[in-house]
Amino acid sequence: MFQTAQHSRLSPRERRKEFFMTLTVVFLLGYMTSLTADMMLPINLVWVTLALVVVTLVGAFGWASYLDEAKLNAHYVAWFWGGSVGLSASMLAFVALLPGMLIPGAAEAMLPANLAPIAANLTFGAGFMLGIVPATMGYLVWWLLLSARRD
Repeated sequence: MFQTAQHSRLSPRERRKEFFMTLTVVFLLGYMTSLTADMMLPINLVWVTLALVVVTLVGAFGWASYLDEAKLNAHYVAWFWGGSVGLSASMLAFVALLPGMLIPGAAEAMLPANLAPIAANLTFGAGFMLGIVPATMGYLVWWLLLSARRD
């Protein structure tokens, strides 16, 4: 009921922006689920994952097109500084793990025996996540700090 009352006070532009933001979040979660399932299951979900990426990008561009100049600039700043800090953390983690990564089969040897058939997918997925998650988390933290400072 509260959400309906608040929703009716929003302009059509704000409602479209909220729709695209919701679309982006829902399909981003679907993408992460598909990516995880693709690593864990013996089936190939590459087309499902690709479709989820395309819809997520459409949603992201959709809500970004409804931002005013100040909010758009704040996102740029958050992506630059937060993403840079997150990527620096990823780089440091990769450098710290480098000696172990240079030994063939070292990462697979740390996994339980029942995960051996999907060990390559798991280690690739872990490396992928180590590259993207800290940058995204840095952006989110920077965005929250910018939002708190503005309000």
